[in-house]
Amino acid sequence: SPIQPDKAVVGLRQLLDAYGLDEDTPAIFFLHLICPNVEPSEFSKTEINHLPFKQVMGEVLDRLLKAFKQAQEEEELQLKEAIFQALDDILTNLKNSERFVFDQLLEKLKTKLNQDPILSKWLETPDALSRLRTYIINYQSSNTVLTQRVARPAVATLALPQHPEGYFLALAERISRKLFSQHHVNKILYIQVPELEPVIMDNDWLCRMDMALLRNPPQLDALRETIVQCMVGCDLPLLIWHNNDATGHERVKQIKTWLNERNLDENRIIDLGLKSTDSLSHLFQPTKLVELMPDELAELLLAKLDNLNISIKLLPDNVDICRDISEKFEHYLLSYLWEGVSEKLEMPNLIIGLDRELQFSQQMKEKNLDQQLRDLLEKNSNTKSYATVLNEVVRKFFDTFMGQHRAELQGLAQAHLKGLQEGDKQ
Repeated sequence: SPIQPDKAVVGLRQLLDAYGLDEDTPAIFFLHLICPNVEPSEFSKTEINHLPFKQVMGEVLDRLLKAFKQAQEEEELQLKEAIFQALDDILTNLKNSERFVFDQLLEKLKTKLNQDPILSKWLETPDALSRLRTYIINYQSSNTVLTQRVARPAVATLALPQHPEGYFLALAERISRKLFSQHHVNKILYIQVPELEPVIMDNDWLCRMDMALLRNPPQLDALRETIVQCMVGCDLPLLIWHNNDATGHERVKQIKTWLNERNLDENRIIDLGLKSTDSLSHLFQPTKLVELMPDELAELLLAKLDNLNISIKLLPDNVDICRDISEKFEHYLLSYLWEGVSEKLEMPNLIIGLDRELQFSQQMKEKNLDQQLRDLLEKNSNTKSYATVLNEVVRKFFDTFMGQHRAELQGLAQAHLKGLQEGDKQ
């Protein structure tokens, strides 16, 4: 029964108010009309025809409902604009260094909205608080400033390799191309099962496969922000490894949706899924990652990387590898020469002369040092970085070279120095 049975109502809004309903409450209206429209029929009979009145009432109700819906949409838009403007004002009045939590922003927003009588009355409605939270989330999705100003617990969300073994933890806010490059990372792995994260870290897979691990944060919103920060902060692919179930596949779709919302390239997301390699499929077909032991998981992951043509180790192009080998050898050579000669040596000319006489560049090519380096790095058990293996390969060649040509090298260096001295005298 209506709350105010003696009060006449006009229009749909007053009808809802009379029964204590709002526009979000589902309701069914039964309209009973008595409208005798007597019309003559055959044999001097008469009939009651309700169709003309029904059509008119239908048109009236249609106009009424459309007008109500339009008014509701306009009211919703005005409310959204008022709340977004209030959030803009709050952020503008804060210092750039101020960081706050979500609840502080919510309380500040309520205080500001209470200054307006209409909005203050709206805040008294039962669902106002939940709708405010939704408005803040929508505002945050289109406002990068708010995302940067929210204070988060200092929980490390990324594990990076510490070659040749071990790892260290970093905050998502510290993600950058430089950070990944310094630690020889060429891909990021996210695994749906948090319990398997220690398996990946403690078995040195990060060093072995030159990858970073994006850890599962406590809340889904935090995962979204972390993934977005990873995608913005670097250009590496994000590998999603999940169980072979609806939840796992839904997580991949969800992550791609997050990237699309921020206009980021979803093609950087690589769905690893869970499908056995040939060596395992004849035994059983797992549906959960935890069904496999560590070595089985590692074998499966390596096979997936190989099938997707994703490099296990971070390696430069062939030309760059050869250049790095030459530069590293010259570094060792100059370090040796520097101990016995003065600073007057013209180093570039000396290196060219030594190479012409001793042919060390040709020897490096003949020994395929670049391929040696690749072979060492691409061994499944190798946890060392490219820089470490580069040092080892070139150092070994340098030691062998010096064992064979030390006397010749010293003679050539002395002759070079003597030539410089004679040139100075002239």
